[in-house]
Amino acid sequence: MVKPMVCVSSKLSLVVMLIFILSSPIIGQKQDSLKHQSVYKVNHKIEIGISVVGLLTLPQLYRISDKNASLSENDVLKLSPSDVNAFDRPVLNYSEKDYEKAQDISDNLMTGTILASALLFLDKEIRDDWLDIVAMFGEAHLAGTMLHQVSVFSVRRARPLAYNTNLPMDMRTGENMSNSFYSGHTSTTAISSFFIAKVYCDYHHLSTWQKIGIYAAATIPPATTGYYRMKAGKHFRTDVLMGLFMGAATGILVPEFHKRKDHSLTVLPIYNNGVLGATACLKI
Repeated sequence: MVKPMVCVSSKLSLVVMLIFILSSPIIGQKQDSLKHQSVYKVNHKIEIGISVVGLLTLPQLYRISDKNASLSENDVLKLSPSDVNAFDRPVLNYSEKDYEKAQDISDNLMTGTILASALLFLDKEIRDDWLDIVAMFGEAHLAGTMLHQVSVFSVRRARPLAYNTNLPMDMRTGENMSNSFYSGHTSTTAISSFFIAKVYCDYHHLSTWQKIGIYAAATIPPATTGYYRMKAGKHFRTDVLMGLFMGAATGILVPEFHKRKDHSLTVLPIYNNGVLGATACLKI
């Protein structure tokens, strides 16, 4: 039996609180303001307040979204695999026997990647700016969730499992069945993994190839999550690709917008450690 989709926003609210708890031993540590200046400029009161209030109120938005994304039996009977583009159509061939296991794996990958952001605090310099990191992390997930909601409200795309005639009709109809575009699990995972990569790169003087390697590694968790979302009958290939792109952009740009003026984004080729490279990650 396919389990209902877990409300991502509720998880994020709990995770943000967990990061506060994990950071609590650090609160008492004094920073030497003469020696250390944060890479980022963050208004803690305003930005943390917005993030917390936003994340706590999102469950209501999800309830409205799920109702808006309902499919009736009439809607399902009109669905035809031939209407799905050739690139996405192979997803319809995944067996319903794997749906539940794939759902569990994708849930665990998403949650694990969110929690992995706390590993940033193992780095002393990043740990000194823990409040900036927590504020931006909350903002990134709030922004990502809002963008995802705009998409699912405006694009009513039936999930792949709605096409599966091997499933009983009650599993192909109902709420939360026409919000396939784009993948929220993939986007949420990408926000976390690329946020980790972005912050780590901002705090360390790395070579171009090191940064390329870090960002390549950041692609693995959302790509794997997206694969299992397809295996769970929840999303098509284009849903996953868009989710990865939107999540990665959000995870990178939120910290980038907070960077101080002396830490600007560079996209031009540079000669770095004897290697000529052209990448948007040079100073990211």
